[in-house]
Amino acid sequence: MYRRIAVLLVLAGIATACAPEEAVESTTTSTTEATTSSTTTTTLPPTTTTTIPPFNIEDAPPRLEKVIQQFYAYASGDTPNPPRMAPPILNGIKPAPVKTPRSGVASVGVFKKDRVAAVKMNDDIFLLVHNGDGWRIVGGKWPSISVLLYGALALAWSRWWVQTPGPGRTS
Repeated sequence: MYRRIAVLLVLAGIATACAPEEAVESTTTSTTEATTSSTTTTTLPPTTTTTIPPFNIEDAPPRLEKVIQQFYAYASGDTPNPPRMAPPILNGIKPAPVKTPRSGVASVGVFKKDRVAAVKMNDDIFLLVHNGDGWRIVGGKWPSISVLLYGALALAWSRWWVQTPGPGRTS
């Protein structure tokens, strides 16, 4: 831009010097318009999208499915609110980030006028009872959250262990 102005001034000076003396004095006026442009570039970090598969339990009533989903949310530390379950089960769970199953299958029936259910989620097994006031977890095993066994089977095994003579045990 400054070169153009310098070239114009030099040409004007040469033209004035070469002009005859009787020539009329002329004035050259040039107008230069300056344009300034600014560009701002913002770089954002790349984003990743993780698609979590939907939570689904085949053959489970919606409220039963909700109890199992709440169990896993509590066990993985996503919510401070546990579902309804036997206190010893609740006491055995140490909420911590863990990947839990997202799908399973349920079998629902009636036993002595109470609805009962068994739910299998990968290697996790739930035993539930619905006695009119909602589903409640009463037993199962959950290797995905490191709770190995709770319920009637664990109680029966522990009674057998205590009552059966063996090395280090007395009858």
